[in-house]
Amino acid sequence: MPGSCNLLDDWFGEILGRYGPFRSAWDIGSGTGKRGAQLRAANPECFVRGSDPGYNGNLEAPDHYSTTDGSSIDRLIATRHFEQEPIGIIVFGDVLEHLPLSGAVSAVHWAAYNARYIAAIWPTGYVQGPCGPCGAAEVHVSQPSPWELSSMGTIMVLEYRRIDANIDRQICTYHGLLLKGLR
Repeated sequence: MPGSCNLLDDWFGEILGRYGPFRSAWDIGSGTGKRGAQLRAANPECFVRGSDPGYNGNLEAPDHYSTTDGSSIDRLIATRHFEQEPIGIIVFGDVLEHLPLSGAVSAVHWAAYNARYIAAIWPTGYVQGPCGPCGAAEVHVSQPSPWELSSMGTIMVLEYRRIDANIDRQICTYHGLLLKGLR
């Protein structure tokens, strides 16, 4: 579903308050724009980029982004995209679980070379098939653990477990990970 669980909204707000304000931010897998709205509220002057393959026709990009594109993280990594100026924070909000494990690890490493901070939020133990306007792009294909993604500069790891009564009472663990980038 092109949306994000609200379990870690307060945690992300604390990150923005503690490590911000950021002059620039990149919300990868931006979907309906929840994290972009939080970034914009924390600093109205922040240049906030939103990237989501759904913007290629399935989703309407929210207007609180400074710019949007239909890039996928796979494409950004494959083209060796590199920002000349370090980005204040790169956000992966409910996106890493849609990548193979090697892709999730590559995405976090790619972000470390492009940002001062990386914030990632994702579920494990939650099975999701094709749904919403993005169909197959919404399938969960891996369950990265925080330890697989935090090989460098870990600042904070958070886990929050819940039982989802709507989905056969699955136990879903949401992870929050804040890393220090290399820039």
